[in-house]
Amino acid sequence: TLDNCKMDTRLVFNVSPEVGYVINSHWAVAMKVGYSYLKHADITVMNQTLTGSGNEVSIKPFARYIFKPLGRFRFYADAGPSYVLLQRYSESNLHTIGIRANVGILFDISPRVSLTGYLGDLGYDHSWVKVNNRTVRDNAFRCDIIGNFGLGVVVNLKKK
Repeated sequence: TLDNCKMDTRLVFNVSPEVGYVINSHWAVAMKVGYSYLKHADITVMNQTLTGSGNEVSIKPFARYIFKPLGRFRFYADAGPSYVLLQRYSESNLHTIGIRANVGILFDISPRVSLTGYLGDLGYDHSWVKVNNRTVRDNAFRCDIIGNFGLGVVVNLKKK
């Protein structure tokens, strides 16, 4: 396992667009595809530090349940699988598969446009990386309430 594994990163650039389909007033399905450029992403594994910058690509399909509206506000919960590949310039690639859940809020500006925000990340990850020609694996549960948040705009192409 990746016991005592820690990752120190400075995120320089990230873009993660989502595209989806609204099934009804409570359910939607979507796919989030992300790209990140990480500068000085240091990962410490088995008392060895893997250094260098890299690119991260993520694919995260999910289902969203939207709760009953409170005026122009709608709360939601997302859940789904994820795959993340951190491609490093100087060392091995770090792969992670997992399952994620988070909660958020939508604020309807108009019938077709909403502002969205989410907070938290609850999930399970299975990661692997090659260190000195040996594959090292880690299983971890994640509960990040404060450190993971996002803001965005939702555009509905069909009328509600």
